[in-house]
Amino acid sequence: MTKRCRPRPGWYAAAQHRPLHCQPRGVDQKLGAPRIEGKPKAYLVAQLKAFRDGNRRSDAKAQMRNVARSMTDAEIDEVATFYAGKASPGGER
Repeated sequence: MTKRCRPRPGWYAAAQHRPLHCQPRGVDQKLGAPRIEGKPKAYLVAQLKAFRDGNRRSDAKAQMRNVARSMTDAEIDEVATFYAGKASPGGER
């Protein structure tokens, strides 16, 4: 795990996602988790809420639905803020 992928202490929800979504080459082929760093916050919030509410089902073995199901709106906002603030794989934001 790279240093730039470490959330601030106390960011429990972001820490759960970090190993899947901060891979050096963009996608963890084993898990099929796309890199989400630098995506717009509104997009990330919408996708997490869709997973949480069961409206999005494109996740293998319900991985994201199982994680997001217990997330509060505040935790979703926190995770989205964290990942939206990171540089994208190409170094852009």
